[in-house]
Amino acid sequence: MARILEGKNRASADEAASFVDKFEELEAEVASERGKFMAACRAIREKQRELLEDAKSQGVKKSVVKAIAKARELEAKARDMLADIEDDEDRTYAVDIRKALGDDFSTLPLGAAAVEAADKPKKKKGPDPAAKAAADAWGKEDAAVAAKH
Repeated sequence: MARILEGKNRASADEAASFVDKFEELEAEVASERGKFMAACRAIREKQRELLEDAKSQGVKKSVVKAIAKARELEAKARDMLADIEDDEDRTYAVDIRKALGDDFSTLPLGAAAVEAADKPKKKKGPDPAAKAAADAWGKEDAAVAAKH
């Protein structure tokens, strides 16, 4: 768009108003495209819900499908991050470190504890054992501090 200057480096009010009008038209176009995009996303999400309901009817928990899909996404991201290392020697070293750590999260101590906890049936009643242990420890510590004073 050609710009006509009036005076020293300044467009007239009418010319400036034309920029505002064009900007508003473009904003309206963006809003329209955003609406189309969101409608398409809603349609895809509905297909996902239907798929998860079908999986559930076949005995596959929704959470399992979602967890595996997320894990695969993260694994792909990790592979891409390793591939982004430019130096071949550094990339090989990084892959070796990852192999030494274990490609499977469940082989690490925290991962093994998470897998073990997931396998145990959840108790619905009573306080959280970790919260109870922390409260007991704090209670003992507070009593010891009070006894010293």
